[in-house]
Amino acid sequence: MVFVEQKLQVYTEKYTKYVIQKLIGIKGKSESDVVNFVIKDWIGDHLEELEKYGVSVKNAKKEGKL
Repeated sequence: MVFVEQKLQVYTEKYTKYVIQKLIGIKGKSESDVVNFVIKDWIGDHLEELEKYGVSVKNAKKEGKL
């Protein structure tokens, strides 16, 4: 499977940004790396919930999103 990176811009509360910055060097080399790690970790922890909403790798492939 080939992964294509896409830019995602978000605005966060101050504490969220603080946490992300504190995790640089622990969970990634940059804010972007850390945010990517946190999102992927959340997805992994919520696969059943996502499946319930029809959000799955299978559906993403079918929709041409992967």
